[in-house]
Amino acid sequence: FGRATVGYRPRLFTFCPFGTIGGSARVRAERYHRLPFWENIFMTANSAFISFKNITKRFPGVLALDDVSFDIARGSCHALMGENGAGKSTLGKILAGVYVADTGAIHLDGKPVHAANPLAARKLGIAMVHQELAFCPDLTVAENLCLGQLPATAGWLDRRRLREQARAMLAEIESDINV
Repeated sequence: FGRATVGYRPRLFTFCPFGTIGGSARVRAERYHRLPFWENIFMTANSAFISFKNITKRFPGVLALDDVSFDIARGSCHALMGENGAGKSTLGKILAGVYVADTGAIHLDGKPVHAANPLAARKLGIAMVHQELAFCPDLTVAENLCLGQLPATAGWLDRRRLREQARAMLAEIESDINV
């Protein structure tokens, strides 16, 4: 999640919600440095690329997120760790426009953003790879990678461009998967 798909530049950041790892029932953020360490050490609230500020989300009978705040520096990689039900995926889905937070704000490059739906998030360069890996098992690798952004010509799927886009996406992560 978090990796912008082809056509959405620049690659913003990597945001990885992990499953059951243990620990607190609240969301915890761990930073894995890809930038020189001094850029993250001296990062201020004003220099954060993405800021989650006091995010709260409730579902009937469940407080999924309780006042979650943290910053992500440009180019950094984060892992959210916690028990099942800790709110890791909920936070990612709020960023990706699947859910709307009850309270709080998200800032992208210092500007407040509100993704009311996944399309609005994609227009901001935010996309999510859901943890259900076999989401569309009957589609090809290329179709799964470009799902929601299928190239078309005159209303028909352009399979040549689809394969080119998928190969370009896989080349970014140096993967040689047959599309």
